[in-house]
Amino acid sequence: MGAVDDFEGVSRGRTRRALGLIAIGLALALVGGIVYLRPFARAPAETPAPTPGGHFNLPADMQWLSGAEGWLVYNDGQNQSTLFHTQDAGRHWQRNFLVSNGHAAGLRFFDSRRGVLPIYGEAGGVRVLQTEDGGRSWRPVPLPSLVSTRASSSATPCMPGLLSGRRRPPRPVFQPSSCIAQPTSASTGSDSRMQR
Repeated sequence: MGAVDDFEGVSRGRTRRALGLIAIGLALALVGGIVYLRPFARAPAETPAPTPGGHFNLPADMQWLSGAEGWLVYNDGQNQSTLFHTQDAGRHWQRNFLVSNGHAAGLRFFDSRRGVLPIYGEAGGVRVLQTEDGGRSWRPVPLPSLVSTRASSSATPCMPGLLSGRRRPPRPVFQPSSCIAQPTSASTGSDSRMQR
């Protein structure tokens, strides 16, 4: 009987070890499955941040002259516009000036020193400010009348343009009224030039 007892003792020890190894294997499989499947688990639905109340205005215009230097026109909705300037890629903005009684839009710089800013008024009028020193100072641009008193015309929507001539750099030209004069056949000669 002693030999049988030894055999049963070995058998019980192996069974305990086998059960222990199986338990450890199941525990590792469970932990591995949780770790593996965790990235695929659905995240809780995010609640959007509440938006503040009130009226918001977006910039009316923005122009970048380089990666660091840029201009921003902001209309506040109360018939005022502010021109901002940055020289550090937008980290800091300096207020250049405030425009009252009009909305600025259509800011254009032709190079780092020369630029124009049209300002549209309540009554449909347009005035244009110009800088030739990189925005340190702005002065009004006299707006020429493009309508001849002897020519009939047909109206088209007002569009800004450039006027250039021999030995003169291009300069901005804007029609102050709500239309640009276009010659018609009644006011032109055979060579399609306006008659005076």
